[in-house]
Amino acid sequence: MNKDDYAIIKSGGKQYRVRKDDIIDVELHDEEKGTQIEFGEILFVNQGKEPKIGNPSLTDYFVTGELIDFVK
Repeated sequence: MNKDDYAIIKSGGKQYRVRKDDIIDVELHDEEKGTQIEFGEILFVNQGKEPKIGNPSLTDYFVTGELIDFVK
């Protein structure tokens, strides 16, 4: 993965452009802090010279993250 690679994911009805080590603010999740979360709806992946576009989503890719905090 290089610095120009990114994905567009969908979570809670919103879309997010994410890169490795990004911190994003997403809608409510029922998990506890420190839990690994897998985002199932990957809409777009730019990895190298050929971008991949989902119809509506890509099934060969996945994005995971860690729940680090809650904001009220």
